[in-house]
Amino acid sequence: KKESFAEACKDLREAVKLGVAVEDIRFPLAEALAGNKQFHLAYSLGSKHPKLNGQKDRKFLFRCYFHSFPITYILGILSVFVCFGAWFWFFQGVAHFAVTRSFKLLFETITFLTSACLLGVLGSSNKLLKLADAWETSWFKYIAGLACIRDEKWELGESCLQAAVKSLALEARSLFFLGFVRKKLNRISPEKDLEHAIYLAIQKRPPTWFPAFLRKLESEAAMKIKVQVVFDDSIIPVAWDMASMLKIDVNK
Repeated sequence: KKESFAEACKDLREAVKLGVAVEDIRFPLAEALAGNKQFHLAYSLGSKHPKLNGQKDRKFLFRCYFHSFPITYILGILSVFVCFGAWFWFFQGVAHFAVTRSFKLLFETITFLTSACLLGVLGSSNKLLKLADAWETSWFKYIAGLACIRDEKWELGESCLQAAVKSLALEARSLFFLGFVRKKLNRISPEKDLEHAIYLAIQKRPPTWFPAFLRKLESEAAMKIKVQVVFDDSIIPVAWDMASMLKIDVNK
């Protein structure tokens, strides 16, 4: 209260005149400042007291701190929850990874991507099939499917390319090879896959970046299915050549 604060200031002046030690009046003055709603000054003064009088004084300082820095206090509490949540989800993720994936697999994946991107070395189709089955992503399925075509493992290539069709970026390219593989295996109506690939290609979707090693692998797979083409980020030229070769009417 203001009256208490005024009295405390008066007592302080009297104490100074009498030579009373500052430490003896520090906490009473802090309480007076808090009563005058000057919590910041009260906390600064009270926290420097060398001997706090048990739990009561600590509660007083906590109240002053909360009123002085409410936003900081709230952010401090939230940061504790955020840190705990991040810690919890991190170890949950590590545990899940340890169960569903192996660190050996992670090492093999990094090794494959490094050697493929920097050296252009892809390895055997068996190794790529292992990665594709482990990660279950369309891109790995597509790479493994092309490797199987390159190694003339037609049925394995068919299953991988069928899974890669789910990706919008790979749909047309996957159907292109899938149609020829099914034609090689004498499946029913492989032309439908090829025709669908053509229609998707001529829609002029936004081009997708493909690394050099993947273009090389596509060319090697194309040679195995007796198609002499040069792939780039779009398969539109390939689609028109394929339509002409297979006598598919794309204008109907």
